[in-house]
Amino acid sequence: MAIVPTSFMSAGKKIAAFLDIPDEMNPPTIIYSHGFTSSGTKEWTPEGAHKVVKTAEKLRSLGFLVLRFDYRGLGKSEGIFMENGLTGEVEDLKAAYDFAKERGFKRISVLGSSLGCAIAILNYDYLKPKSLVLWNPVTNLKTFSLPYQGHLEKEVRNLIKIGESVMFDDNDVKYEIPTPFLKELMDVKDGLRSDLDVQKILGKIECPTLVVHGTKDEILPIEECQESFENISSSTKEFIKIEGAEHGFNPLNSEYEKKAIAVTVKWFDKYGR
Repeated sequence: MAIVPTSFMSAGKKIAAFLDIPDEMNPPTIIYSHGFTSSGTKEWTPEGAHKVVKTAEKLRSLGFLVLRFDYRGLGKSEGIFMENGLTGEVEDLKAAYDFAKERGFKRISVLGSSLGCAIAILNYDYLKPKSLVLWNPVTNLKTFSLPYQGHLEKEVRNLIKIGESVMFDDNDVKYEIPTPFLKELMDVKDGLRSDLDVQKILGKIECPTLVVHGTKDEILPIEECQESFENISSSTKEFIKIEGAEHGFNPLNSEYEKKAIAVTVKWFDKYGR
């Protein structure tokens, strides 16, 4: 077993990635689609490891290959964060899928986190995943207001008009949220971007799908996610609540995190082979 750094191209940008490779030949594959301002190329540190690193390790030990990458402008990938908005991230996930297929990886499933779940859903027809696991997912871009960083919708629309961005602070790291992404979100709210209508695509999902969500998630309230879950067409689906967990199942090594990882690995072991 090994963790191998690699990369692939997406719209002329070098996308950084890791392959968590098992000993088995022709392994089933899982692509990780990380969340807003996050990263897929997390590594072990003296303090511990991000939940996706732990999840990948457990899946690798069961014979799965895991491809985890950084969306453009984040982590180790080239580009500017959200320079092409959600459309750019949709392209990046397609490029990750193509990278996997070109190397002969088959039986591909997807693990999404937060906004990365929306990107996975938007790519459903392209990916045709064997199975899906969605961690505290964004299931409705019309109500996704996190990038506004406290600005009212009216203020955001004015910023778009004058071509100004919003500054977003995540754990003392500042990100510039450019107008193309903000405009996409406003266009979705106004019904002008049917290609970014996550709600519509939920009704097309037929693969086994697991949603894992914390009951104390204030960023993406569980009630809205539960409503969206009912729209998923698959006859094999499950919604697991992590009682008391906030967004991301933090803190590190918490019981919330351990449960989220355990149910995820169990799902892929059953439906991802």
